[in-house]
Amino acid sequence: MHKNSVHIISMLILSTYTLLCLCSMEIPYCESGFKGCCGNYKWNTETQQCEKCLPGYSGTNCSQPCPYPFYGDWCQGKCDCDNNTCDVSVGCLIHTTC
Repeated sequence: MHKNSVHIISMLILSTYTLLCLCSMEIPYCESGFKGCCGNYKWNTETQQCEKCLPGYSGTNCSQPCPYPFYGDWCQGKCDCDNNTCDVSVGCLIHTTC
């Protein structure tokens, strides 16, 4: 077998394995959560499944906004601006005047 053929076959196997792993990733299930959704997930009535909280929200059914000065996914970002300009989803907002 040629060197290129072995490389192509190896890449196909790796690609297939990666795709299978990504497709088999499951949303965590928690008996105590609303409709089985774990903390930092919420129930989507349209898709009928649990979905990760939007950036800036966490907790049971994504009901808690990030406390200042934190923001973003699972409240892991930290604002270096004051409370009035720290957005829970994106962090510090830049105000401009015209």
